[in-house]
Amino acid sequence: FVVAFCFILGLVNYLDRVVLSFAIRPIEKDFSIGDADFGMLMSAFAIGTLAVNGLSGYLLDRFGVKRVWSISLIGWSVVMILQGFVEVFWMFLALRVLLGMGEGVGFPAMNRSLVDWMRPRELGRAISFSLLGVPLALLIGGVTLAPLILGVGWRWSFVVLGVIGLLVGVVFML
Repeated sequence: FVVAFCFILGLVNYLDRVVLSFAIRPIEKDFSIGDADFGMLMSAFAIGTLAVNGLSGYLLDRFGVKRVWSISLIGWSVVMILQGFVEVFWMFLALRVLLGMGEGVGFPAMNRSLVDWMRPRELGRAISFSLLGVPLALLIGGVTLAPLILGVGWRWSFVVLGVIGLLVGVVFML
């Protein structure tokens, strides 16, 4: 169960990350920006992730995986939804930083949960299966997210992914 949930959270986490790559042109058009500004969006996410990675380990040790990962997952899902409604580029940029902060907790939390809840002799296998969500998201991203963006637009694609994250977050908290 723990491994399956880590897999699902990794999959959702990476689908939220890669959707931006499939929405480059519509985002550039909506915000009237070029490739350099779009690159700033990619960097903004990395800034958020860097800002929280070291701190997340302390928070996980202090408050536990369930609490910290739940807050992170709900937070990044809400930010994902908000990105679909923002109309100003600098606000979108700020939301990308916040998304990175929320998602930056994911891998430290996954590792902590596996160490806490798996037997040491099963840990290597558990980590490897949990991490399969990452390449799977990259593999299915094009065939799922591109049609979604074409069908409902990039903004609603972000909202859909955010709602999926919220649903996973509720299940995780339960």
